Amino acid sequence: MAFAALALGDDQVLTDGRLQVVGDTDLAHQLQHALSTLNPDWEAAMARHIGDVPAHFLGKRIRDAVKWSRQAIGSMNANLEEYLHEETRSLPGRHEVNAALDDIEALDQRAGELEARINALESRDTDTPENP
Repeated sequence: MAFAALALGDDQVLTDGRLQVVGDTDLAHQLQHALSTLNPDWEAAMARHIGDVPAHFLGKRIRDAVKWSRQAIGSMNANLEEYLHEETRSLPGRHEVNAALDDIEALDQRAGELEARINALESRDTDTPENP
C-alpha cells in the first residue's frame, strides 16, 4: 500500500516510515518523481481486453471513487482539526499559537536588550577607576 501511495505522489511515505529504503535514498526520490509524472492510459489498456464502453465505464467509476475519497479525507481532516481545536481544546488554534510565538519573540528581544545593557554597565564599571 505504501508503494502504491508513493506511485500516486504521496511525499510523506518515505519520511513517515511507511516505506523504508535501504541504500541510495536519492534514487528512491528519483523513482518517486518518475512514478508521479507517469500518466498511463489505463482505459486504453482495459479496452483492449474488455471493450471501449466497459473500460470507459470502469475508468469513470474509478476516477469518481478517487475524487470522492480525496474529498472525504480532506473533509475528515478538517473536521478532526476543528474538533481538536474547538471542542476538546486539546490543541491551541492557529491564532493562539501565533500570539504565543509573537510573545516569545518579543520576550527574547527584550532579554537580548537587557543583556546588552548589563554588559554595557559592566564594561563601564571596569573602565572607570575606583575611588577610595
